[in-house]
Amino acid sequence: MTVSIQSCAEYADSETPIPNPNPNPNPNPNPSPTVVAKWKKIGITDTQGIDIAYHDHECATIYDYMELFYNGTAKDVSYLTDCVTTEEDTGTYTVSGNTLTMTANDPDGNLISGDMTILELTNNELRLKVEPLDFVIVFEKY
Repeated sequence: MTVSIQSCAEYADSETPIPNPNPNPNPNPNPSPTVVAKWKKIGITDTQGIDIAYHDHECATIYDYMELFYNGTAKDVSYLTDCVTTEEDTGTYTVSGNTLTMTANDPDGNLISGDMTILELTNNELRLKVEPLDFVIVFEKY
């Protein structure tokens, strides 16, 4: 077996190897959307997409948000008018098809659970229809 080693100078112009500009490219530059994220609450619409109201943030400088983690836990945070004190609820969630089921304890310690239909999920936006009510909570990725 004969091995020939050539330098780049030995290649004709049309044969010159083109270096990879990024030696560590992202193998998935456009990842599929996932609910796992920190989502700021930005509005409420009816099911036809007509604005009912923008989410009423008591703190003018920090958004209330919902955060869904990979391990199936969830956190819902609302900032009060002093922008420091928060009301925080924690629980769990599951996704089956286009249904997001949240389970948590209410302020009195009673277990509550509810389903929301995922109407839209992109890398930057999440729209959840609250069942059985006829309104949609609109989130943007925080």
